[in-house]
Amino acid sequence: MGNRILVSCKDLERIVFGIILLFSFAEGTFAQWSVGGKVGANFSNLKNGSMAESMTQRVGFNLGAVGHYQFNDWLGIQGEILYAKYAVLYNGSLLDMGNVEGNGNLSYIHDPKIRSHYIDVPILAQISPFKRIPGVSFEVGVQPGFFLGENIKDGKRSVDTNLYDRNPVNCSLLFGAAFKFPANWYFDLRYVLGITDNYESYHGINTRALQLSLGYLFQL
Repeated sequence: MGNRILVSCKDLERIVFGIILLFSFAEGTFAQWSVGGKVGANFSNLKNGSMAESMTQRVGFNLGAVGHYQFNDWLGIQGEILYAKYAVLYNGSLLDMGNVEGNGNLSYIHDPKIRSHYIDVPILAQISPFKRIPGVSFEVGVQPGFFLGENIKDGKRSVDTNLYDRNPVNCSLLFGAAFKFPANWYFDLRYVLGITDNYESYHGINTRALQLSLGYLFQL
């Protein structure tokens, strides 16, 4: 499963780079590099599969570094390295496999908040179609996410775990828009569409998230 996910992410990255290179030579180009950082909120949930029916959206966050290359007036490419936390609420009870009660029975974690931690690497093409509104751009790309760990909290205790064996790499498609202010600040709004299984033991469960972020870029 893990190898198939890696190949899928690599194939999507090649497609994105191919499209960017194709359009970058459509008109005169100019090299303009920018680097900076960003921070934002993830409004996330898990979809598809019977287990996901008991999930409710919760808020996480993302933060990290940004690199941007502007090919011409209307096309750029942006790459990021983000630490991201995705959170969902499970409306039910999960077995706490690491905590056995005095009578030998397994204890339960009721209505737990499941928080998963990733290093996400978004790679996006940014298209700015409006000459009269140069700060507005639309984004499309791919995001490999590398799993770091998982934490479950029920309000009383917090347990580090890996429910149902999360896959080491989670690949997603990204769709969104960004607005850049004259003072180098910008914000973006993205929809994260997971296309690979989050779990090895539960097939078909994918990430869905809405991301709202604020960033700053320095022109080099």
